[in-house]
Amino acid sequence: MREERTGFRASFDDTLKATATRVEAVMKQYQGIIDWQSNFEIQRQMRRDIKRELRAGSTLTEEELDDLARQMVEVARRRSG
Repeated sequence: MREERTGFRASFDDTLKATATRVEAVMKQYQGIIDWQSNFEIQRQMRRDIKRELRAGSTLTEEELDDLARQMVEVARRRSG
């Protein structure tokens, strides 16, 4: 007896997927700058632009947006270093 295999197919929200793609593009743009990990001004600009992308169509509060953007930049900084 053989078990039939079915493919895994996940369903994604297209709006969330588009937002994630735009946030990733913002992060890549700033990660191309030399020493961005230690440049607080560049990190501030990165957080600002990430929040702009997240804010579009989002129900998050400003405090939640700040926290999420800060966490995203910190994760990127740790991964690159």
